[in-house]
Amino acid sequence: MNTSKPISTISFNTENFLYSKLNELVDNRTLSFYAYIKHYGEPNESNDTRKDHYHIYAEPNKRIDTSALKAEFIEALSTYEAPLKCMPFQSSKFDDWYYYCLHDPLYLARKGMSRQYSYQYKDIITNEADYLIEKVNSINTFEYNSYVDISEYQNRGYTFEQYIIAKNIHPMQIKAFCTAWEIVWEAKRSTTTHKTEEASDESHLLENKNLIVK
Repeated sequence: MNTSKPISTISFNTENFLYSKLNELVDNRTLSFYAYIKHYGEPNESNDTRKDHYHIYAEPNKRIDTSALKAEFIEALSTYEAPLKCMPFQSSKFDDWYYYCLHDPLYLARKGMSRQYSYQYKDIITNEADYLIEKVNSINTFEYNSYVDISEYQNRGYTFEQYIIAKNIHPMQIKAFCTAWEIVWEAKRSTTTHKTEEASDESHLLENKNLIVK
C-alpha cells in the first residue's frame, strides 16, 4: 500500500528496538508523528496477540510504501531464533486507535469486544507529547458516546436488563454498563438544564481527555 495517510500496526519487537526504529524514522523524515502503547497478551485473543505486543499509530511525513516500512521492523535475534517483526500496516483512524488502545470498556462493548486488561493515557509513548494531547482533545466524543444511547433507551422505558439484552452486551462488560446506566439515570433525576445533562452524558469519554490537560 502506498499512502501518506495515518497508519497503524501491531509490533512484536523488543521495546528498545521499537523505540529506536520509530525515532530513526522520524529523524529521516519518513514519519512526522508516532504513538505506541504496550499491551499484555490477552488469553482470549488470537495466537499472536496472546503474547505481549505494541500497538503503533503513525503519521507519514511523505507518501510511503507500507511494505517497505514493515521491512524496517525486522529485528534479528540469535542464530537459532526467528526475527521479530510487526504485522502489515493498515490505514488508521486515531479516535478508534486511541479508545481501543486504552481498552475503554464502553468502546469495546459497543464493538462487541471485551478485554482482560485496561490501560491509561500515561502508558502511551510518543515523539510529540503536545500534538498527542491536541489529537485526544480533538476527538468527537459524541460519536463514541454510549451515554447518549443509554439515555435514549431509558426514555423509551427500557429497564437495564432489557437494555443489555437488546444491545447484546458482553457479560464481562455488564458491570461497566450498569455503572453508566446509573450515572445517566441519576443525571436525569437531579439536573434540570440541558447543558448540565449534556456534560453528564459526555463525562466518561471526556475523563480520558481531560485527565491529560494541565
